[in-house]
Amino acid sequence: MERASQVLCAMHARLLEEFELQQHAWIEREAQLAAARLASFARHLRAHALAEHAELLRGYATFECERRDSAQVFEAEHERVEQLLRRVEGDVASAQGLAPSAASILARIERQATFKHLLEHHFLREERVLAPRLELEWGEAAARAAFERVRELTFVAGPA
Repeated sequence: MERASQVLCAMHARLLEEFELQQHAWIEREAQLAAARLASFARHLRAHALAEHAELLRGYATFECERRDSAQVFEAEHERVEQLLRRVEGDVASAQGLAPSAASILARIERQATFKHLLEHHFLREERVLAPRLELEWGEAAARAAFERVRELTFVAGPA
């Protein structure tokens, strides 16, 4: 059976893989496929953030934490990720119907780098700070159950 933190790590890996598949579609000059993959990724990421808020961060907010590890910081990171995701979506939408050149594809992927780096950093903080603290405070079984609910809400019950 997966440890609680492994459930979270697996979700994060799957989300990052979805984002990278969108970039691979650009490299293959499949703009429509890239847009569809980005839309799927964005649905899952938004469902993931909502599920984390409902299932994890409300409880986490009751713990005494250093300011840099507070629930408010995780929520602020979610807001910044959303802002950058909207930029990526706008950039991809503006490219629809155009024949992508190698230079425009590279430029698009470079513009996505800030978003991807922030997302990776945020995921690492959740894996290194949030997950271990929830396991400690709630116990392994309860934390795993919460992470499994987040996984279901992210990939199964997420908005269409």
